[in-house]
This record gives sequence, structure tokens and C-alpha cells, in this order.
Amino acid sequence: MAVIFPADDRPGVTANVCVNDVAVREYNDDDVEEEDGQVSVTKYIEATSEAPFKLEISFQEHHRTAHGVDIIVFLDGENVFQCVLRHYKLKTTMTCTGWRGWADGSFCTRKFRFTELKIAEDIAPSSIETREALKRAGQISVKLRRITNIRSSTVTSRRWTGTSQEQYYPNAVSEKDLKGKTITHCAKLDLATPSCSPGSLSRDLIDKTPFAQFVFKYRSREALKSLLVIPRTPIPVPLEDRPVESLTHQEALELLRRQKENAARNITIEPVIKREHMSDDDDDDDEIFITSSKRAKSCSTIDQKRVEVIELD
Repeated sequence: MAVIFPADDRPGVTANVCVNDVAVREYNDDDVEEEDGQVSVTKYIEATSEAPFKLEISFQEHHRTAHGVDIIVFLDGENVFQCVLRHYKLKTTMTCTGWRGWADGSFCTRKFRFTELKIAEDIAPSSIETREALKRAGQISVKLRRITNIRSSTVTSRRWTGTSQEQYYPNAVSEKDLKGKTITHCAKLDLATPSCSPGSLSRDLIDKTPFAQFVFKYRSREALKSLLVIPRTPIPVPLEDRPVESLTHQEALELLRRQKENAARNITIEPVIKREHMSDDDDDDDEIFITSSKRAKSCSTIDQKRVEVIELD
């Protein structure tokens, strides 16, 4: 939770943004230096598309003051809520769920909700009103001032003027209009629901400047990662590159399985040389002929006619 600690002239205050009735996690804005005794706190929060949200503001009970507190809530630069608390009500938590006022002849409430901002590249530049609204988009501000002389008033409670974020962002906005800003969402008001009208109060300001101010910059989770507000999703280190002692039992088994598969793929099979025989198409039996390489011997005889006859082996 965002905290502003008490001082001699002001009570300590805490503020939360709750989505679906659960306080969201807050992240520091490194561009804003936090100092002791400061009166302003800036935090980043994650916006959930189409989720309702509310603000909870609490005061430290041990602090005693005779002054009341005036609370003003701004959504994207628009004043959407104002409340006067007498000093004895500072012990309780003030919850702001939406805009309250008169519309169409009846008192009603319009709850707060995050909605994703539609951004397009190839569209015409947005209107002047839209460009001005984008400068204030993506931010919830809460300002608290000390007040005195709280009294009943006959002034009618605030009326709905028809201004809404739907008018600023009817369909989509041009990416050029953002001028590099990581705006992903805007705040809108739900349809009006009837509610009881509180009495009207008037007051006098003790200080013109707030004694406490909270700023919540809401973005999508991916935008918060791009801004390095939250760590990027780390790239997992392969099991083969990790120390063995850091592996879990399941990881060790998986590593062993991979090593066995790699070893099986790397086994070299020796080639087998087969001897082929010549075969005759007309005879299934193989025949082997051996021919002597010795030179034939010759012998000679003389017949009766004294003719020499030579016989060859």
C-alpha cells in the first residue's frame, strides 16, 4: 500500500487500489525519488481489462486532529469523486467505488472500471480533445487537503455533465498521438445505478495545497515489463548447462533420458561387406572349373616307318 507518514500538521494516510475487491500489488516509480517527510507518493499498478476497481483510504488512528479532510479523486485527469470527512470520521476507512451524483433526475452511482485502450497505426489523427485526454490517461490521483468550518449546504450535489471517457476514445486512437507513451488502458464509468443521496456539505480550506497526494499509474503487465517496472520473464537455462546439484529429481531424470537418447543416436554401425557369386541363369548349381597352369609335357616315339610322332599329354 502507498503510505504517507504523519507529521505535526497532518495525519498519516494509506491508499490502496483494489481490483475485484483485492488490493493490487504496487511497484515503485524509479523516476520519482522518495524522501522522508514527502507529501506525494507515486506507484505503478497493473490494470486488468474490464475489471472494476475502487480506492480505499485510511488514516492512522493514533493521530488526533481537530481538522477535517477534503478528498478529491481524479481519473485520467477528470474530477470524478469528492468527499468531506469530519475529524471524528478519520478513524474509519473511506471507500470510493465510483462517481456519485445526479443524472436524468435521480441520484445514482457509476462504478469505476479499467478498459483497454484501442490503438491503431493507419488511422487519421485524433481530435484535439482526444489528444489532450491522452496526456492525462493511465493515471489515478488522490488529493487530500485540510479543512475547517464544515457545515451543511443547500447547494445541490454535483450533476452529471455528460463527459465520459467513451467520448474521448470512441473507437481507436492513433499510435502517433501517444508520442511514445506506454499508455495501454483508460478508466471508464459503468452504467448508472440508483443510490441514496448524501447530504451536501460546505467547508473552508486551511491550505491551498494538498497535505497528501497519491498517484497510481496503471498499465498492462506487458507494458510494465517493457518499462522494467517488473522483471521480464527469464529465458530458461537448458538442463545441460545447469549445475547438477541445482537440478530437482524430475529434472535429473529428464536430463538422464536426454543423454541416453543422444548416446543411442551417436552409436556407429560397422559396414558389412558381402561376397557376391556369379550365377548362371540356366543352372542353379555353381560350377567351379580348375585349369592347370603347368605347361603340357611332350614325348616322342618313332614308328615302324622311322617317322617320329610327338604325343602331347
